[in-house]
Amino acid sequence: MKFKLKAQTPLDFLIHLGIMVVVGALLLVGFFYIYLPSATQHGTSVTVPDLAGKSMDEVTELLEAQGLRFEVLQDSGYQEEAEPKSVLLQDPEGSKAVKEGRKVYLTLNSVIPPSVVMPNLTNGSSFRNAQLVLKSLGLRIGTISYRPDMAVGTVLEQRYNGKEVGEGFPVPLGAEIDLVLAESYGSRNFAMPLLKGLPLAQVEFTLRGMQLALGEVTYIPDTEGTPGVVSDQYPDPGNGVKIGDKVNVVLFEGEPIIEEDQELDSLNSSLMPLDLNP
Repeated sequence: MKFKLKAQTPLDFLIHLGIMVVVGALLLVGFFYIYLPSATQHGTSVTVPDLAGKSMDEVTELLEAQGLRFEVLQDSGYQEEAEPKSVLLQDPEGSKAVKEGRKVYLTLNSVIPPSVVMPNLTNGSSFRNAQLVLKSLGLRIGTISYRPDMAVGTVLEQRYNGKEVGEGFPVPLGAEIDLVLAESYGSRNFAMPLLKGLPLAQVEFTLRGMQLALGEVTYIPDTEGTPGVVSDQYPDPGNGVKIGDKVNVVLFEGEPIIEEDQELDSLNSSLMPLDLNP
């Protein structure tokens, strides 16, 4: 028995063509909106935690809980206030939504602070200028001490860990630099010498040598002591004085009686080196 296919009419052709178009469209929609999202987990995302300041143990725990991985970059930074090996930077940043399994790149705080080349602050720099230079280099002012010098207010010495350091010496970032500043000679205290028993001429010579000034001179009857020598003084011996201070003395009335040997001894004692240290 034989069957014969009827010739398709233009209407049948259009119907078949429309069916093919619909089926093809359905396949495309299913592939892009059903199969691919399922295969690639499209739309499934996690939030990157904020890792700034976290230790590596904390980083591992937080990222594993979110199904994320991480990689530590070789380049590191340094922040003095941050713990060594804690996170300084991360990429992607915290709170961002990423696909599960995404790798987070980390920059850690260096264990050893980088070195800074020490500048020269002893070339006539003022204290204010030294402050600005040290701050710009990430260094800090440490202990400040003073030493009498003509260049008042300038830096005489720069020290690190108790030792003097010169220009070009490497010091850690954030290090404290101790400074020795110049101050006026007249602002330093030293001990008042003993003047009792000396004649007025010897007192004046001694005071000039110590850059002190003779103040008021008064006299009392010589019935209680040697004529012409100091009975009392102000300030008292051992008290603190500074250059330019006035010294008042009280003398017994009369001309001093000084043997030749005693005069030489008094002169030698007045010429002894003066210690201006406090």
